[in-house]
Amino acid sequence: MTKKFADLVARRSPESRGRVYAIYQQLRAETPLHELSQEHPLNQDALAKTLHILSKKE
Repeated sequence: MTKKFADLVARRSPESRGRVYAIYQQLRAETPLHELSQEHPLNQDALAKTLHILSKKE
C-alpha cells in the first residue's frame, strides 16, 4: 500500500521534525538556488524523466 509523504512526516516526533527542519534551513542557507541550478543543469523534461513523472509545460 502506498503511503503519503505527509502521513510519514506526521508520525515523526516533534523533536525529530525540529532536527530535520534545522538541517534543511542550514543547507538552504549554505547553497543558493542559482548555484544548484548551475551545478545540476536540468531542463523540465530531463527532470521529469529522472523523477519518472509526466512533465507539464505551460
